[in-house]
Amino acid sequence: MQKLAIVLGCVVLFAGALFLDTYFEQQQVEQLQRSSIAKSEANTTEEHVPNTELTLLNGQTKQLYSLKGHYVLVNFWATWCAPCLEEMPELLSLAQHKEELHLVLVSVDEAHHAIMPFFEKLGLTEAVKAQNVHLVTDADQQLAQLFQSFKYPESYLLTPTMALQQKFVGKVTAKGILKALK
Repeated sequence: MQKLAIVLGCVVLFAGALFLDTYFEQQQVEQLQRSSIAKSEANTTEEHVPNTELTLLNGQTKQLYSLKGHYVLVNFWATWCAPCLEEMPELLSLAQHKEELHLVLVSVDEAHHAIMPFFEKLGLTEAVKAQNVHLVTDADQQLAQLFQSFKYPESYLLTPTMALQQKFVGKVTAKGILKALK
């Protein structure tokens, strides 16, 4: 009888944790839609992400809006994130085949020196040097806060006008991105 009570207790705790995780994730999505994305003056049906400065891994800076005219996938990731490790080769392969898609790979790692060894370990050092791949550092997580990205990986597909087209929570596939692009 005592074992049954323990098992039932564990099931209830697990179900409660799952519910809370789902609830808070939905709250984050709703808050992002309400607060971080400004309505476009030209077209009030599209929600545009704000322009922001991106700090590239090489120390240079770039404005997010400099990528206007292209589809942009902003991907928040970390070197310690197992799903990030799994999705990165597929994302970079997609970028090689769809040059009109720009990848903004935002590392939330505190240690910048861990980023390139991550790509070396995966055999992707050449892929991250492509013109449509932008390695961005966000150690202070200001960009992650702007996008309200708190779980990794998370990706945001932006239209050529910088409107938010779709948010992907968790590992994203090339198939999912291609479907969203249609």
